[in-house]
Amino acid sequence: MEQAKSLELEILLTVRNNKTVPARKFHELFEPDWSLYRSKINELIVQKFLKISNQIQGICVFELNSKGEYRIDELLTESAREIESTNSGILYFLKRFQLNEFRRDHLNQHTTVLEAN
Repeated sequence: MEQAKSLELEILLTVRNNKTVPARKFHELFEPDWSLYRSKINELIVQKFLKISNQIQGICVFELNSKGEYRIDELLTESAREIESTNSGILYFLKRFQLNEFRRDHLNQHTTVLEAN
């Protein structure tokens, strides 16, 4: 998953899991790398994946809307597909490697038998 999407997913999941953190203190969750996240959070607000809402006692917090929840599902699905594709490639490589090892061992055994005769 490219870095921008990874940051996006991390931010959205952080918002989902930290519903009571005041917006003015939200940056503390991403220290010391806040500079990487700040512009992406602004993009997510502009794209309407998250919003700032008022809670009890006038404290503002970040909140996901349905579009943000859907985006989390979309990013997790994409990530899972990439992992599955990588795993399939690794499994294919391992099977080919095992087959080549088997062929080599078989050839060595056959050569040893021929040399003995």
